[in-house]
Amino acid sequence: MKVNFKNCLATVSRHLEEIMFVPVNCVKGVIQQIVSSISRYRQKVRPNRSYLRKSMKPIKKWRPGKVKKVTLPELAN
Repeated sequence: MKVNFKNCLATVSRHLEEIMFVPVNCVKGVIQQIVSSISRYRQKVRPNRSYLRKSMKPIKKWRPGKVKKVTLPELAN
């Protein structure tokens, strides 16, 4: 089992303001709360996958096809 990295980032971002603005003596409690929240979500390690991970997210911007390179004739010296 390993920690879910995306959840880890979301948890830290949720508590970021709290970390920065709580009194110094309360920071330890906030850090413990973050660690316990992160350790709650785990995911299985899946070795020997038969397929590559591929994002199915649609491409948002238009991509033109491959453009052929146009070579300019050399200028006479």
